[in-house]
Parts: sequence; C-alpha cells; structure tokens
Amino acid sequence: MSMLSNEDILRELGENIYIHPLNLDNVRGNSINLTTSNIAWSLKTHTSIICKGENGDEIIIPANDTALIETKEVIYVTEKIGGTYHSRVSIVSKGIGHIGTTLDPGWIGQSLIAIHNHSDEEYRMAIGQSFVSLVLYYNNTKATYKNTNKAGQLDVLIESKITPTNEEMNQLKEEWRSNTDKLKDKMLNSNDYRDLECNRKINLEKEKDMKRKSWPHKFKIMIAHISPIIIFVSIAILVYLFEVKNSKGDRPVFNYITQIGLSGFAVYLYPKAVDYIKNKVERSIHK
Repeated sequence: MSMLSNEDILRELGENIYIHPLNLDNVRGNSINLTTSNIAWSLKTHTSIICKGENGDEIIIPANDTALIETKEVIYVTEKIGGTYHSRVSIVSKGIGHIGTTLDPGWIGQSLIAIHNHSDEEYRMAIGQSFVSLVLYYNNTKATYKNTNKAGQLDVLIESKITPTNEEMNQLKEEWRSNTDKLKDKMLNSNDYRDLECNRKINLEKEKDMKRKSWPHKFKIMIAHISPIIIFVSIAILVYLFEVKNSKGDRPVFNYITQIGLSGFAVYLYPKAVDYIKNKVERSIHK
C-alpha cells in the first residue's frame, strides 16, 4: 500500500477517483481537504445544528457535544484505492476531537464525519469550510470485499436516533450521489476539471517539446536522415564486390545473373526500407 501524492490524485481523477464538487485548491501534497455541507446534526439533541450567521449559514457545535456532519463532496473510488480521514490541526487546536476513520475501496457517496467539541464553548464552522483531510492509498491488490455502506450513511443516522428532514433526505438521496456514471458526468462538466484537462494538455505539449530538444530525439532524427544513405552505400558495395569477381572471370554467368537480381531487389527494397525507418522513428518520437 502506497500513499497518493497530489500528482497521483490529479492523475487518477476521472479514472479511479471521482469527486464532486471538485475544488483543485483542496488537493494538497498528499491529501484532499473535504468541506462542510449544509447538513449537520447534534448527537445530544438529534436536531440540525445549521444556524444563520452574520456571513450566511454556519454550523454551531455546542460545548461538550458531538456533531455528525455530511461532507459537501461526494466521492467515488474504485477497488484499487482506499483511504483514511484525518483531523486538521487548525481545528483540533481549538478543542475539537481527533478524527479517525476509513474510506473503503469501492465507496461512493458523501462522508459522514463525527467530531466532538471537548471545550466548554460552542464551536462555529462556516458552510464550505475545510474540516477533514482525506489521505488516499493504492491497494497492493484489488479489494474483493463488497462495500455495503449506503451513501451518506443513513443507517448510522437511524442508529443515532436522528431523523433527517424531508429536504435533507431529498438532498442525500439525489441519484448522482450514489451513481458512479452520473457522478463522473458531474465532475467532468465542472469548471475545475476542465481547468485540469487544459493543464494536462499544456503539460503534455511541454513534455513533447522537451523530448524534441533532447539528445535521444536528435539522434533518432539523425538516424532517420542517414539510414537511406547507409542502405544505398551497402548495396553499392555488394554490387561492386560482384563486379570484381565477374571481372576475374569467376563464374561470369552466375555473377551476372546475381548482379541483376540484386540490383532489382535493391530497387524494390530501398524505398520500402526508407519508409519503414522513417515511420518507426516518427512513432517513437510521438509516444
């Protein structure tokens, strides 16, 4: 099992990882920061803790209470990838408990994160604020365990005696939140993913340009230009050697016939050999 870097995560987006909404600024060195949604409950009162604040809606976690917060991001990973959730120091340092849970291979849906306010004061978080870091790993072998957890983990809410409102339930049960194809479409059509694709094309062109300027590329170009000359000279030497033998009277009829056959073969082979070499060099250049 190996940890994914930011480059690994970006490369896997659209292949083994889908995220929506996608915010490329939240992809860090070896993790993805997940943000708060507008769905959160108190474990003590079993009611919503979304409140109106000066700058819009916010989450207020009462003192010595545990909050269950749905992430804004919906995530899908294939059986090749798993993950772990981690606390952010900026939050833990203010009395909020550590987060420690896992992301199973094959998971799709929002993540339900439980955080405890150990302090004697309420703790406020803005909607859309980063509050948990997801670290992803490549599995050494593809997982065969069938993930049975439901998107948004509604079963956990039921066990915790929390009843979402109709509005919350409708939001959690939107089809794209539990359908890999629809989630992928959402991500592919997002502005951040389009920016990522543009950057990928730019980087690919840069790599091709660097490859064109490298000495192996220049060497291949040189070989492509001199190969026809080498072939022509080789054929000329062979014809000359047959001429020398023929001038000495060594089986003149046989050598004369061989010379004609070799010359005809050379005329047939020469353009094909040149085209083959050029095409092979071009294919290796554009890989």
